[in-house]
Amino acid sequence: MKNYDLIIIGAGPAGLTLAWKVAEKGYSVLVLDKKSSASDVAYLTAGSRIDFKEWDLPKKMGHPLKKLYFSSKNEYFIKNGSAFMINRRVLLKALEKKARKNGVELKYSSTVNKVDFSNKEIDKIIYSGKKEEFTAKAKFFADCSGVGRVFERYYNILGNHKVENALGIEYIVPLKSEPHTLDLYVGSHYNGGYGWLCPLNKKQAILGYGTFNHENFPKLKSFIEGMFELERVNERVTNRPIEVNSGLLRTGAPLKKFTRENLILVGDVALQANPLVGEGVRFVMDSARMASAAIENAIKKDKKRVQIYDDMWIKKYYKIYSMCYKIQKVLRIYSCNDKIVDASVRCAKKFPDKMVHDALWHYKFDRNLIKTAFREVIMSSFKGAKPKK
Repeated sequence: MKNYDLIIIGAGPAGLTLAWKVAEKGYSVLVLDKKSSASDVAYLTAGSRIDFKEWDLPKKMGHPLKKLYFSSKNEYFIKNGSAFMINRRVLLKALEKKARKNGVELKYSSTVNKVDFSNKEIDKIIYSGKKEEFTAKAKFFADCSGVGRVFERYYNILGNHKVENALGIEYIVPLKSEPHTLDLYVGSHYNGGYGWLCPLNKKQAILGYGTFNHENFPKLKSFIEGMFELERVNERVTNRPIEVNSGLLRTGAPLKKFTRENLILVGDVALQANPLVGEGVRFVMDSARMASAAIENAIKKDKKRVQIYDDMWIKKYYKIYSMCYKIQKVLRIYSCNDKIVDASVRCAKKFPDKMVHDALWHYKFDRNLIKTAFREVIMSSFKGAKPKK
């Protein structure tokens, strides 16, 4: 049996960042994941405004996006901006390299079989690798397993908190034009979902469709296939999928609690992807950095100080996440009403490029301008319109 300061389940952006940040302070860390390698990912879509310099990461892992094309059924606008499509495989390899460099022990193709407790705390785990079983103890445990909830389910930290799952499908397809433009598509023809077309590099793009509507889950392929009927999509990509992936996003109203005894939650398991557009990479990495500071504080001083992670996250993100979640719920209600969505796009067309960019990537909203636009939408389209849920 080996002893560690921290055992992490999940080697995604949250788990690897947490491992790297805790290990560079000199603490022993074990990371377990059932996947075969860091680059073994379920999906690739990862638009972000991450600061590569801040994280000392190679800028080549992000393909620059300079324009946004936003389309409803009958209207569209084009805005200038700056963001990146992150190559998730390259990102995870880079984070793995940083973790290993600082002495993190990584075990892929591993599954937790049993969790033992002592005085209400997780004491040790039994996990299996490719051929044999191992036992490991730790002072702290971190659940970064996303939908797996490998450790969280024992404490049920989320309790009765409503978790909403969105399902997405993506095709990696050959790119023909506009290598730096992100397309977003909404309207009744997506039945409460939305579509996107985003360059992954200069030669390939990701065509995707995502939805919160569970009735659409079995029909994902028909929705994404239907996107090739759009003239805009046909102009930009070739209908010849190189790769097909799917992924589940956990979202909901933001949490206020991420810790229980010696367990800490980071990433999708803690609903830390932004609920408005589903952006997760930079937010879960930052959350992992907060968690690492709390773990270090708890190891040095008092185990209960791990709870400062809750306070740090609430102070920085709770308010903006709450607002984004409310906006998400409104969009889900009215996105099937083309009259309303078209009117909203016409209004947004008048907004300054910077305002749209800040709203999409920095979640900054000019309240006065939004109120004016809302009144205009009401006057032009709400009269007699009934929302579809």
